[in-house]
This record gives sequence, structure tokens and C-alpha cells, in this order.
Amino acid sequence: MKLPYKLGYLITVLWFFSTLYGFINFDSDNESRKVDLVLLSAFLGLILFPIYFICIFVYYRICKRTS
Repeated sequence: MKLPYKLGYLITVLWFFSTLYGFINFDSDNESRKVDLVLLSAFLGLILFPIYFICIFVYYRICKRTS
């Protein structure tokens, strides 16, 4: 059970720092497309990461109950 949570935490931290890096390091004149991708990534991360952790929790809860 610990491995999926550790991988999820690692991916979440990498996503967080890449999002911060994207917000901090863009030139507003030339890179409007990059800002769109960073905002899309931020929005999808806020939606998908909680779903990932809830699915892992429910899966292990069901497996533990049946075994």
C-alpha cells in the first residue's frame, strides 16, 4: 500500500514544482501558449490527484475487507 502513495506524492510534488516554475519563468510577450499549458496542467492536477488518492484508498479498503 505504501508504494502507490509514495509514487503519488512524488508525482504531486513534481507537478507542483513544475507548475510554479511555469508561472515564474515565462515572458508575457512571447509565451502566451506556455501560460495556457501551465494553467491547464494546474487545473488538471487539482482535479486528478485527489481522484487518484481516493481511488487508491478505496481500492485498498475493499481489498483489506475481502481478505
